[in-house]
Amino acid sequence: MKSGRLSFTVNGAGERRIDAAELERVFPATAANNSESNTTHAAVLSAQLEAERRRNAKLESTNDDLRARLDASEAERRNVQAQLTALLTAPTADQPSPLGRRILGWLARQHGW
Repeated sequence: MKSGRLSFTVNGAGERRIDAAELERVFPATAANNSESNTTHAAVLSAQLEAERRRNAKLESTNDDLRARLDASEAERRNVQAQLTALLTAPTADQPSPLGRRILGWLARQHGW
């Protein structure tokens, strides 16, 4: 406005008014540029969306793999825990009986019970 490139009118209240045609003359907004810009922007967004979809699919695949590994590890842990429990609770033939039982057995043999 100061340089005189854009013309305007001043109303009675001192406000500046610029005609829309004057703005179009100084700052042309062609429909061809907008449609090209929109097409380019849509293509970029489409490519970004496709890249994110591929990334999401890869992450889901990794998640499924980790879930399967965790399930297998949990099953193996339960199996080992069951084996340990069976070993710790099962009496063995070579394991001596507690002292109290041995004394009672000796007494029973001595007195013919």
